[in-house]
Amino acid sequence: GSNEDPIHARTISEGQTALHLACSAGATEVAKMLLEAGGSTVTDRDNSGATPVLLLLRHRFKAKKQMELLSRIISSPASIHTWWNEHRCGCTGRSLATKACEWRNMAALRIVLDAEGAGPVDARDHEGKTSLHHCCELGWKAGIETLLLYGASFDAQDQQGSTPIMLAIGSNDL
Repeated sequence: GSNEDPIHARTISEGQTALHLACSAGATEVAKMLLEAGGSTVTDRDNSGATPVLLLLRHRFKAKKQMELLSRIISSPASIHTWWNEHRCGCTGRSLATKACEWRNMAALRIVLDAEGAGPVDARDHEGKTSLHHCCELGWKAGIETLLLYGASFDAQDQQGSTPIMLAIGSNDL
């Protein structure tokens, strides 16, 4: 209604909060103010199921300010204990690390992997695939090397019995 708090208000068409909009636009200062005001939740989902963090990753911002914002959101006290599960991507169950791999965003991948409470590097999606499976399918060498440095298992099997190595060979990109 007209008396609704603007921090909690949502857009009619997409159900996005002010934090969603700030992250989507890469407006880091606005997002920081919203976080400091304490009203915006980093785990709120819009109508498509996206969290503000996912929107920040989706737009592939690589600038230092956007990566600082990503780090700040992920490590915010309000979300430190819940973000790993809450930020999984709706119907696929993919982690933020997997999304960073899909968008080949190295800065974001490192921030997500370094985040306190980020969960295991071998977290699995609904198909039983890890971030390393997805990197190998994409043939993203830098992502593969980074995940291995963080202890990702190269012999984890997905629901089809495929390991990341098998997918890397199948991608013909490595």
